[in-house]
Amino acid sequence: MQLFLKLFGPYLQWVDHGFDRIVIHGHLLGLLRENQVVYFFRQVCGHPQLTQELLRQRTRDYQQWVRQYARNHRLPLEWPVKGTRKEELVRPRQNRWLRAGHYGVYYILQSLEQGWTFRVIPPKYAAQDPHDQILRKQRSRYTHYYFSSWTKSSDQWCCGWDRFCRSR
Repeated sequence: MQLFLKLFGPYLQWVDHGFDRIVIHGHLLGLLRENQVVYFFRQVCGHPQLTQELLRQRTRDYQQWVRQYARNHRLPLEWPVKGTRKEELVRPRQNRWLRAGHYGVYYILQSLEQGWTFRVIPPKYAAQDPHDQILRKQRSRYTHYYFSSWTKSSDQWCCGWDRFCRSR
């Protein structure tokens, strides 16, 4: 955990920890505002025009990567039943991993949550740049991935839930 904090400490806005787990809720600070998302897709990814389909494809690629990661590492990837506590759902696998001395991600849970996503809208009036599009924030539902993991730090075991979001 100390190494994680050393590497990512400047990027963490909030960390809460208890005796049995560490909860990390992360956002990429460089992708919170509309102009940053446009810059990312145009300059970094090389897409001159931002479209809703491009955003959907990026989401599908990430969701496919999570499914492949779970399959390749033989990890459960589940939507928990409403009202079920995450800790109770993963505890049997968690105990097996602890007894075997394994560490790393051992369970991935998904949930639908509501928050800010982006949508692309065409401009009302013609612009000089034919690829000019308007990107707006909107509240909508999206999939959260909770990666449950064990790490060994200073001969102590720590359980963590890493929460990653992707729009639907």
